[in-house]
Amino acid sequence: MYFITSSYALSPGSDKLLKRYLQQHVAYFDSNIILQAMSPGHPNHDISRRLLDKSRDAGIGRKVLSAIFNEVVAHAELAQKTYQQLMEDAKHAKTDDILDAYVRL
Repeated sequence: MYFITSSYALSPGSDKLLKRYLQQHVAYFDSNIILQAMSPGHPNHDISRRLLDKSRDAGIGRKVLSAIFNEVVAHAELAQKTYQQLMEDAKHAKTDDILDAYVRL
C-alpha cells in the first residue's frame, strides 16, 4: 500500500508503473463480493461490480478458491429454494402470513 500511495503522490500520472506493480499480485474475492456483484438489487451491487472491474482494469490477477465458489453456489441455491418455498406457502396463506414470510425473506 505504501508503494501505491507514494507513486501517486510523486507522480499522479504513474498509471503504467502502478499497473506493472499490480500485475504481480493476485486478489482472492470472497462470496460477499461475488454474490453482491451478481445481485443487481443488492445495495452494494455497484460497489462490488466496481471492485471487480477496477481490479481487472488495474491488471490484478483475480481468483476464486473452489471453496468460495462452492459457498457462492450454496448461497444461491438456498436463496432459490427459500423463494420457491415462500411462493408455495403463499398460495395457501392469508395476507398476514404472506407479510410474515416476506419479513423472514
